[in-house]
Amino acid sequence: MLAPALARLALGWSDLAGGRPEAVIEPAGQLAEALSSAGYRFHAAIASSLLARATEQHDRASAVERLRDTAESFEACGALWRRDRTLRRLGHLGSRGRIAAAAGRGPESLTDRERDVALLARRGYTAKEIGERLFIGRRTVESHLQTIYSKLGVRSKRDLARYLDDVGLR
Repeated sequence: MLAPALARLALGWSDLAGGRPEAVIEPAGQLAEALSSAGYRFHAAIASSLLARATEQHDRASAVERLRDTAESFEACGALWRRDRTLRRLGHLGSRGRIAAAAGRGPESLTDRERDVALLARRGYTAKEIGERLFIGRRTVESHLQTIYSKLGVRSKRDLARYLDDVGLR
């Protein structure tokens, strides 16, 4: 089962490189599903990546979702280099893709200043108190918090605190 599937994958990448993404969509979807069902998670993620690349031009939202899922699959398989490459690709798909890529990177996507703000917010400080401690304005703190929320996929200080506890960031 694996050898013919790999041959179909190679043909799909060739079609994509040849400028025929429409010829790739249906077979890549079927291949991703078949490989996943057979337990070939790594190869299924490669097929999923092919499908996402083929759909980028006409259905960007779907491509973003598929690449996000693909990055998670690569991480689950321990294929961190491929996960990182997939996240970089996500970053090229507009703001929705950049947000998904940042969320996929987790706390690593935070700048040093964002990390400082996040940790103080986690401790319950208000934007004004955080600003006083870091010598920045309240509005700057609020801007950092919005960026942090987007990058980590949280919606409030409470969610942020829970997230930081879950990942062990102190």
